[in-house]
Amino acid sequence: MKDLTVFISYRDAEDGVGVQEAEALREELLCFGVVARMARHDISPMADLPHTVMELIRSSSALVCLASEGFSSSPWCQQEVGFALGRDIPVFWAKLCTTETPAGLLTGQLAHQPSTGKPTIQAVTDWLAQQSAVRTELVASLGHGLSTSRCYRDSREIARLLRKIGTLTQDEWDLIRFRASTNNQVSDAVVGDVSLLEHLEGSLRIVQELP
Repeated sequence: MKDLTVFISYRDAEDGVGVQEAEALREELLCFGVVARMARHDISPMADLPHTVMELIRSSSALVCLASEGFSSSPWCQQEVGFALGRDIPVFWAKLCTTETPAGLLTGQLAHQPSTGKPTIQAVTDWLAQQSAVRTELVASLGHGLSTSRCYRDSREIARLLRKIGTLTQDEWDLIRFRASTNNQVSDAVVGDVSLLEHLEGSLRIVQELP
């Protein structure tokens, strides 16, 4: 199964807010087994910038806008969003300042505001779990995340997302259980008095094939 790839769109401004938030989100998504693409890491200084950006977005299954101040007025950022929408790639808007609001084809989309209490990473991953178009890739990523999880907290967060997805095929569950069993940060984790894997299996609907 192919892991999920997400493109992070951000404004590279002097205040550094967009870059800092993108870097942090990229690292956090990696904990979930999600591959996060961003210009600073994935484009060589010698590359054809417009062509490379388009290829990165085209090969991604979702795009996340980190809307720091000036994001909406940045031609680059708007072109990235438009390119994704034109290819039916789901787009999520994280509003990092009060002045930035989804516009154009994104008008009316509910913008996540970290100031409301939910961290950006949780909002992004919860949104991904609701996108049927990326479901199979997200399940693969979460299985990968369980095999490499470095702490009980990350393992529980991955399990929480799997519960949000709700239904797994038997093959998907068998692969996740196998990957998780190789990592003591998952196999030794507990929820209450029950092992994390037992709790997860009891919370999921396991089917032979998806409807």
